Amino acid sequence: MNEQLNEQQFNKQIGKKILFFREKEKLTQNELAKLAGIGRVSLNYYEQGKRKLPLEVAYRLSDILNFEIGELVDLEKNNKHYTLNEDIPQLVTREKEDTYNILPKNKENNTSPSELSNENITTLFNKLSELNQLKVRYYMEILLNNQ
Repeated sequence: MNEQLNEQQFNKQIGKKILFFREKEKLTQNELAKLAGIGRVSLNYYEQGKRKLPLEVAYRLSDILNFEIGELVDLEKNNKHYTLNEDIPQLVTREKEDTYNILPKNKENNTSPSELSNENITTLFNKLSELNQLKVRYYMEILLNNQ
């Protein structure tokens, strides 16, 4: 039940951002729906958070409305802000340590995250709920765009 509530909140958050970007581009729901190849009612449901936004539709909307797909997901709570005078080597070391500590060790063979194979990563990804898989995809898009 809690997962469902979180998914509803997640869908509403995404919907509000789609509405924001649509209004920013001064498009009506009919115009955007036609450009995206979806129905106006579907777009309305996405904007209201009543329907989960498929990833392929999210990509189409991001192209049409000129935003990065990662902007649909609010990751500010997880982002860290650093001052310009912070020592870069210390920052890199701390980020590596934080990343290492966040990712769990493989319980079966006690391997570190850096030793995970593509097969293990796929297996772990497939164990995630559909909502968390979507979050991972959005976050990966942000990371790729910021390289």
